[in-house]
Amino acid sequence: MKERQSQIIPLLIVFFVPVLIASLIRFWDLDLRPFHSDEGVNSHFLINLYKTGYYRYDPSNYHGPFLYYIGLIPTYILGFTDFSFRLLPVLFGIMTVALLYPLRKRFGAMGLLTAGLLVALSPSISFFSRDTIHEIYLIFFSLAIIVSFFLYSETRKSRYIYFAVASIAFVITIKETYIITFAVFALSLIIAYCFEVGLSPKGTRYARFKNIFTTFASECKRHKYAVGISVGMFFLINFLFYSSFFTYYEGVNGILRTLKIWSKTGVHQGGHAKPFFYYFKLFRKFELPMLVLGIAGFYYAFRHRSKFTVFVSFWAILIYVVYSLIPYKTPWLVVNILLPLSILAGIFVNGIFGIVKKRWHYAIFYPIYVIIFGIICYQSIMLNFKNYDDERYELVYVQTKRDVYNLMNRM
Repeated sequence: MKERQSQIIPLLIVFFVPVLIASLIRFWDLDLRPFHSDEGVNSHFLINLYKTGYYRYDPSNYHGPFLYYIGLIPTYILGFTDFSFRLLPVLFGIMTVALLYPLRKRFGAMGLLTAGLLVALSPSISFFSRDTIHEIYLIFFSLAIIVSFFLYSETRKSRYIYFAVASIAFVITIKETYIITFAVFALSLIIAYCFEVGLSPKGTRYARFKNIFTTFASECKRHKYAVGISVGMFFLINFLFYSSFFTYYEGVNGILRTLKIWSKTGVHQGGHAKPFFYYFKLFRKFELPMLVLGIAGFYYAFRHRSKFTVFVSFWAILIYVVYSLIPYKTPWLVVNILLPLSILAGIFVNGIFGIVKKRWHYAIFYPIYVIIFGIICYQSIMLNFKNYDDERYELVYVQTKRDVYNLMNRM
């Protein structure tokens, strides 16, 4: 009993410390930064929905309906203020950190602490968690899909089918880039299973390969009611949001048209077009510790070659390559790449911590660990609270200057 308690207490610490840090850096002076361009547009749709109950999804006009309808909750409770407008992105940013906890068995307590701190303190993720844009919702539900899948593979409990399907449905209601997320997830999972089969003894490979499909079929049959309910839930969630809760059925047709429209936007060589290495330059300038630790995580991932570590590795590689190949680039898209990179970093640090045995090892490990996160914390504080409207920082994009407050006071 005492041994179990001694294991639970450190896990609670490595869960709550990143969550508390994430809460502090996201809630602190939340209305400090003026709305940037996209926030202004999103606030227009939300205010209109709040005052008139009117919202019509148009696939050629910004993104999915989730942000506006979920944004009604704090608006109804607190009224429309800068704080209430940004409250839910902040909460979802914090919950993204918390959602790493169910993966603790996959990368250990030290890996959980590291990944949690990286997501909590990342200059990019924290900066865009304090904005009302779609990306934070997207990475939360993307992570929820992964967590649900691997928890189901461990437990075979039907509730994770519901969680996974609901998360998939919500991702579709958030933003058109869901097609990239799903394609990357599917391909990464296929590669992970191929690695698993390829590493098995030669005489058993065909049987292992065949077993993947037979297991899938048997699980669908065993949970046929859960699968049926989940399919219905998937269509219901999408229909509710895209039909503006049964008031605009044409919006449902927009789900199919949106991919054609936004695929043209993605290859458009206009003002948002940037070179292939744009995101790498952002990593180098703002996320260098995570980049280094994440790349090192590839080594440990392929050394252990578990389904999870291989999946996360290819998730990181493919999402980076796809977003880099698309000419249309904005800095907030980088959070989609940073999420799997933070998990890889956690895998690496947990592996290093596992070989730390002697006192002088600890004397080296802990100071380096503290220095790394001290640097990340400093960068995050400077970006979020001092240089938040300085265009020399590439993460500051279409951002209104703080002088707008002086103008408003004069008016």
